[in-house]
Amino acid sequence: MDPSPNWRIPDTLNVILVVFVAAMSIFMLWLGSNAAIPFIGLLMLGVVYSYIQLTGYALMHEAAHDKLHSSARVNYLLGVTNGLFFPMSFSMFHNTHTKHHVQNRSDDELFDAYGPDDSIIKKYAQWYGILTGGFWFYPVVGSVALTVFSPQTVQKWFLGDRPGRAYSGNFSDTEIRHIRIELLVFVVFVSMLSLLLDLDADTLLVYYACFAVNWSTRQFIEHAYTKRHFVEGSLNLKHFRWMSKLLLHRELDLNHHRHPSVPWIYLPSLLDPGEKQIHYIRQYLRLWTGPVPLSRLHELTEQVGGR
Repeated sequence: MDPSPNWRIPDTLNVILVVFVAAMSIFMLWLGSNAAIPFIGLLMLGVVYSYIQLTGYALMHEAAHDKLHSSARVNYLLGVTNGLFFPMSFSMFHNTHTKHHVQNRSDDELFDAYGPDDSIIKKYAQWYGILTGGFWFYPVVGSVALTVFSPQTVQKWFLGDRPGRAYSGNFSDTEIRHIRIELLVFVVFVSMLSLLLDLDADTLLVYYACFAVNWSTRQFIEHAYTKRHFVEGSLNLKHFRWMSKLLLHRELDLNHHRHPSVPWIYLPSLLDPGEKQIHYIRQYLRLWTGPVPLSRLHELTEQVGGR
């Protein structure tokens, strides 16, 4: 049970942040497409763009929990706005992220360990694919796939992929209709930006390669090697103050899983004063050691839990 009802959604602040992220995204796209800069300069802009989108994703995450704005309609519109720059359907994300909160650390999300019946090669390919940017393609391609095909058809594509099968099914007709509308809005939005900003294909490629890696590589950092529990299988990590603000305190994921309806701005206040936290970078570097046998997961869980 969340320690609310005193946790009021910071409506004004969140709207300002969404507008700021959108404005900065458009400015960065214009700058990369129209400034005469060498490739290394474009790459540096791409890194900056990727960090802007991390905040955009964090805002969309708030909207997926219906806590970006106290008005349900405004919350939805703000979520869709953030989704335009990812890009992915907000309605699809709302559905799949809700599933994550009940399937966390289940077999459907056990990327960091393998059992006797698992393909070790496949597990390693999945894990290092996530760390190097591959996971970004799932929500992007999924948004298009669910617009063109039925969820049942998409689910059949993942017969040998348990996570993909779990997340590609169980969409309502209303959700599918919203996903299709949101994709149409995205097409119109990108077409307008292309005309107004004279968008350059190389800029888009570099920017989104940077974002794909920056976003994908950190998606399981708060869950890797934790206990197999849908709530407690998360971590509160310690991060640099500026990065914590940029992520909207997403590194405090255990607090979030325990209190999913509490707005981001209050997550630090939920920390136990005596709680020891692993540093974000230390946990991130641990990810590169790869998946482990299920028999070793408990040992690593103890190490992570013991800080």
